[in-house]
Amino acid sequence: NSSISTTDSLVSCDSALWNNVMYYNSGVYVDTLSTVNGCDSIAEMTLIINLSDSVVDNIISCGRYTWINGVTYFTSNNSAQYHLTNSLGCDSIVSLDLTINPVFESINYQNLCYGDSAFVGNSVYVQNGIYVDTFQTILGCDSTITSYINFSSPLNGIITQSGNEILLNLFGGYPPY
Repeated sequence: NSSISTTDSLVSCDSALWNNVMYYNSGVYVDTLSTVNGCDSIAEMTLIINLSDSVVDNIISCGRYTWINGVTYFTSNNSAQYHLTNSLGCDSIVSLDLTINPVFESINYQNLCYGDSAFVGNSVYVQNGIYVDTFQTILGCDSTITSYINFSSPLNGIITQSGNEILLNLFGGYPPY
């Protein structure tokens, strides 16, 4: 009876099971077994272990963020993962660590008297209109104030006499006068 000798090669991701032993590193491994006739059997394995990749995508965004998975997030998220295949054919896992900073949008209605001015941030408005002012928060996000500014027309009046009474009819402006 003669002994048996075998040579194998294996390429695997992260680990490989060979002859009931788990291997985590590349290398040449030798195992001595017995044949059915009780002779030595030498098995040699050339093992290449390719590692999977794992990266964390740290993102800070204002208001919302659309990630590589196509999902738009409106709140912070640190549990989403996206699976890819790296150049060696092994898993590549991207984990999301997303911080969503708030943006603020407010509406400002102002009815003002003729001749007044409207002040919003560093802007001064003296005509009717809709104005949008953009400010930056301490976290670096844009926030907006939309102002609806309406100035009254000049206040005018007509004085008339009806018998012993003097009547004043006002128009323009905003009551109460």
